[in-house]
Amino acid sequence: MTILKFGGSNFLGPEGYHRVARHIAQRRAAGLNKIVVVVSAMKGDTDSLIAQILEVNRAERVRTAQLRPNPS
Repeated sequence: MTILKFGGSNFLGPEGYHRVARHIAQRRAAGLNKIVVVVSAMKGDTDSLIAQILEVNRAERVRTAQLRPNPS
């Protein structure tokens, strides 16, 4: 098995997508049939994804705290 990892900078524009596709196609043509491709978030999206995850975590902490009974 071959694992190929491509970061977001590989996908700045259409040529990047084509370059990655050609690279994968060349590996397949060379006889590699078991290929796993890992792709990072597109450039500029990582910070947005992190902010969304942090907000979900914050909202979940608030919701969980609201569900806990107050000790009397």
